[in-house]
Amino acid sequence: MRLTVDAHNDTLMKIISEDDWSFSADIGLKTDFHIDLDKLAKGHVNVAFFAAFTDDMGNPDLNNSRLLSMMQALDTTVELHSDQMSKGYDYNGIIKAIESHKFVAIQTIEGAYSLTKDNALGLLRQYHDLGVRIITLVWDHSNSLGEGTKKMTAMGEPTSGGLTELGKEVVRAMNEIGILVDVSHMDEETFESTIQTTSKPLIATLSGA
Repeated sequence: MRLTVDAHNDTLMKIISEDDWSFSADIGLKTDFHIDLDKLAKGHVNVAFFAAFTDDMGNPDLNNSRLLSMMQALDTTVELHSDQMSKGYDYNGIIKAIESHKFVAIQTIEGAYSLTKDNALGLLRQYHDLGVRIITLVWDHSNSLGEGTKKMTAMGEPTSGGLTELGKEVVRAMNEIGILVDVSHMDEETFESTIQTTSKPLIATLSGA
């Protein structure tokens, strides 16, 4: 059995409307996107990580709503094409789907700007229940979890210090419930702190050495 994995794609941003974030494009049809089901089949890709992405929109609830809209878009896509694809939740399920000649979509989050000290642990469990198995803690802008590559918040405020105490708590919680920590887009100090904090393997889905 051949296993070919696309570790990161931004397709979910393309299949929601930028007006109201509703489902707006079907990748079961041929598209101009980098990814649709036809292209995946021709490229022999059978597993892909679909990122629900948001930068910091200045409001944790709004950040969360954008992430949820993209997760719903992936669920809708899987429902429309359940004969061809399924969502992946664990190793055994992924292998079973591939053996059934189905493409596997894995839900990830890129930019955990919805997480705050008041909601982080509860939201993490909800995200896991919704199928999220990988979270990139920061995008380029820093957040409540740690410092991004730009060393500033989306509002332009300078930051320093790497992974925050909340970030360390979130990493430990992700280890516990089974969500991989993605170290892409982190500042080097945040990266080093994450390595020191985690008790489980890390992943870098959209960054190189």
